[in-house]
Amino acid sequence: MKKIWLPLLALFALLGFADAMYLSLMHFQNADVGCSVITGCDAVLSSEYAYLMGIPLAYLGVLYYLSLLFGVTFYYQTDNRLVLKGLFGILSTGLLFTIWLIYLQAAVINAFCQFCLISAFLTISMFVLASLGLKRYHTA
Repeated sequence: MKKIWLPLLALFALLGFADAMYLSLMHFQNADVGCSVITGCDAVLSSEYAYLMGIPLAYLGVLYYLSLLFGVTFYYQTDNRLVLKGLFGILSTGLLFTIWLIYLQAAVINAFCQFCLISAFLTISMFVLASLGLKRYHTA
C-alpha cells in the first residue's frame, strides 16, 4: 500500500506516451490531428515553437515518456533512491518545460492544443506523485 503512487505514475507515463506517439505519427504522416474538444491544435502544432532544434516536440515527448516508464519500472524493481531522484529530476525538467509551453500557447500563439494540454496535465500529475513518493521515501 505504501507505493500506491507508483502504478499511477506508470499509468500516467503510459498515457503520455500514447499521446506523444499519436502526435508523432500524425506529424510523420503529415495528417490532421483532429482536435475535437478545442480548436487551435493546428496553430500550435504548426508554430515555430512545435520544434526544438528542428526536432518535433512530439518526438521528444515520446522519448520523455519512455524514459519515465523505464525509470518507474526500474525503481519498482530496485527500490533504489537514486533512481527515484533521477525520475524526479526528469519530471522537474518536464514540469519547467511544460510551464514554458503553456505560456507560449496562452501568450504568444494565442491558441491551445488539447493533446498538449493532456500532456501538461500528465506531467504536472506525475510531478506531484513523484514528490509524494520522494517525501515518503525520506520519512520511511
